[in-house]
Amino acid sequence: MKCPSCGAEVAENVVICHSCGARIEPEAESEGAAEAASQAAAAEATPAEGKGEPGAKGEYPPPWRYSIKDMRIIWINMCVLTLAFVVVGFWLSGSRDNWPGWLGWLSPSIFWGVMLGIPGVLWLYQLCKLIYRTTIRYDLEEFRLIHKEGIFVSKTNVIELIRIDDMGATQNLIEKFLCGGIGKVRVTSEDPTDPILLLRGLENHESVFRQIDTRRADARKKRAFVRA
Repeated sequence: MKCPSCGAEVAENVVICHSCGARIEPEAESEGAAEAASQAAAAEATPAEGKGEPGAKGEYPPPWRYSIKDMRIIWINMCVLTLAFVVVGFWLSGSRDNWPGWLGWLSPSIFWGVMLGIPGVLWLYQLCKLIYRTTIRYDLEEFRLIHKEGIFVSKTNVIELIRIDDMGATQNLIEKFLCGGIGKVRVTSEDPTDPILLLRGLENHESVFRQIDTRRADARKKRAFVRA
């Protein structure tokens, strides 16, 4: 270390120069130490890749919304059902002469109204279900998992992360190949309102599972939560 006034060599932490008597202001930290501290602070502020932290590279950050891909198999089933009603309708209308006498009053318009009305009502029901499911939203905070849904009446369910007992992630073959790779996450907790919460229609269910599990572990550490 050198004196800034006369350039004489002085010991570390010396306040007065022994050569010229000038006062030496202590340096806050060397340039190398400052750079190292800056890098360490940046590393702490940036979540580690693959650690399951929300916002980490490769993760699917919250909030998570229900994906309509989950209903692809329902649309396929509805198309098959509608086609079946049409085929049966043509078959029955072609054999109208063989119908029992008590069905003689059934005109073709009423007959086709019934045959197409049944799948029509089912289509309407599934469309209403789709509209409702698009309101489903899952959010993850530091200590809470939040589930919201509803159109006319909004429902919100909050689960404390430290109260989660068990978790699981599932994906069947239909979800993997027909529904675009969506999956489910099952959360079992001590919450009296919803002890088993099924997070369905998730685009990246494995990422969601890792993030919730990581946040649960962090919440228990921060609150020193130890189960008996």
